[in-house]
Amino acid sequence: MINKHIIGLKITTTNENNQAQEDLTQLRKSFYDQANAELQTFKKEPYTYVVYTNYQGDFQQGNYDCYLGVASESTLTGFASCDIKLEKYQIFDFPYYSPEDTIEARKTIWANQSLKRAYLADLEIYDFEHNRLQIIISIIED
Repeated sequence: MINKHIIGLKITTTNENNQAQEDLTQLRKSFYDQANAELQTFKKEPYTYVVYTNYQGDFQQGNYDCYLGVASESTLTGFASCDIKLEKYQIFDFPYYSPEDTIEARKTIWANQSLKRAYLADLEIYDFEHNRLQIIISIIED
């Protein structure tokens, strides 16, 4: 089971008309320009998280919320937060050297026709020290 409390910055976006690519680029910029240094005081793990949740459709259409932040036990931080509880999920591991690696990793997952996505929450876990990206996709129970 995955059980995380994530604090950081939040946007609502969609993959339609490449809107998410623009929004996520701006979210990353805001995070690294402003929020990241302050979030370090609340961080309980050495990773950076991106959480996709509250899907109103699937990965091709509909809005969803996106959080960029850190795992924390603190709840009164002044940052946006979300709680992730997943029992059924599939984990994908990728090398990570640039934001383009995330785009390519997502394309690989989206092309997987056998993946039965639940659209509850999906996570990207960035381990910058080891140049690794782990993507966790919520799935439907068989």
